[in-house]
Amino acid sequence: MENCGCFHNGRYYSLGDSLVASDCLQQCTCQNGGSVECTHFNCSDAEYCGLQEGKQGCFDRRGTCTLSANGNLVSFDHLSGSVDPDNTFDLVSVCQESESWFRIVVIAQSCAAGDKFAISAVHLYFPEFSVALRPDGRAWLNGRAKELPFTSGVVKVESTDGGVLLTSGEELEFSMSALGDLSLSVHQKFLGSFCGACGNFNREKSDDLQTLRRTSLHSFSEFIISWRAQDFVKCDS
Repeated sequence: MENCGCFHNGRYYSLGDSLVASDCLQQCTCQNGGSVECTHFNCSDAEYCGLQEGKQGCFDRRGTCTLSANGNLVSFDHLSGSVDPDNTFDLVSVCQESESWFRIVVIAQSCAAGDKFAISAVHLYFPEFSVALRPDGRAWLNGRAKELPFTSGVVKVESTDGGVLLTSGEELEFSMSALGDLSLSVHQKFLGSFCGACGNFNREKSDDLQTLRRTSLHSFSEFIISWRAQDFVKCDS
């Protein structure tokens, strides 16, 4: 009996499992003998109390979207899928015009043998200027080559160990490794305000596979195609 689990609020939990209350003010753990021990619990100022992947807990208030060097994308709301080579698409943009508007376009090509996915460049647009970055650390500001580091308004671009980092105050942090791994972290003020492959950042994974006109799609490849950057024109096949 000592290794049996516990029943708590009508649900069964294995020995050692912990569960967080819906208000995140208490955490209960299944103990030996079927008893449940509860202790005080709370989220930090940088976290919110919520539900992710069916699990109640404290989660980072900032949103994070990643695109790996092999083409695996994970949205702000944790939808994941594979991006095919030879795609130029909107990774993310603020849907409505505002002082905080920005847009990030990724150019992915089959630059190596075997049609291997590779990110050749990333273009970041802001209301008054644009920045282009490459995995090798080269950068352009409004189409002119720039040495790192440089600053334009609140946006700062600098070299990091094996990559490049762009920050815009507390609102946006974008990093790219020399291998082409991308990571985007955004302030919680953008909740529900995004368009693009990273999703809308509304804490709901179920509605990420949507076009700009909110049409639901059934496959990740269709989804990426729907967000192809219309101002980067390719020849018709």
